[in-house]
Amino acid sequence: MNDRLRSLPISASAALVGRTISDTIRIGLQTVVLAVVAVTVVGFQFRAGTLRAIAAILVISLFGLAVTSFSAWVGLIASDPEAAQTILITPTLPLVFISSGFAPVDSLPVWLQAFARLNPVTSAVDLSRSLAVGGELLVPFVHYLIWWSILTSIFTYLAVRRFQRG
Repeated sequence: MNDRLRSLPISASAALVGRTISDTIRIGLQTVVLAVVAVTVVGFQFRAGTLRAIAAILVISLFGLAVTSFSAWVGLIASDPEAAQTILITPTLPLVFISSGFAPVDSLPVWLQAFARLNPVTSAVDLSRSLAVGGELLVPFVHYLIWWSILTSIFTYLAVRRFQRG
């Protein structure tokens, strides 16, 4: 499949960028569905207003773009799907579980708190939470923007380079 894509008269990055964008749109739609279920079934309330609720969904979707960029690179360097799954799960589990997604950072053991505060997942969770229920936005936004920019640019670049080399 990759050989056929490489033989087409298109930009080397077009296939990867197209796939990444379609995955990001899918993540956005899934996030909207989860938000609707949370509001209608579970009783969640976006206390900060509709505009901020939309912004929270956008933040989550764009973080999905960063994760998808990483996943695309892993898919291109892995020897097979099982290897890709192992490579993806290794950093993902610690990043998710050692973040503010499940518990406040202050409730974690002291030796984990610094890692949790510097975690890109924490930046996305804190910003989306502040947008959804209210709270400070400047610091979470800056942390999120830094992490999002780093992850998206590095892994998009690495994936495109790997795709070009074959």
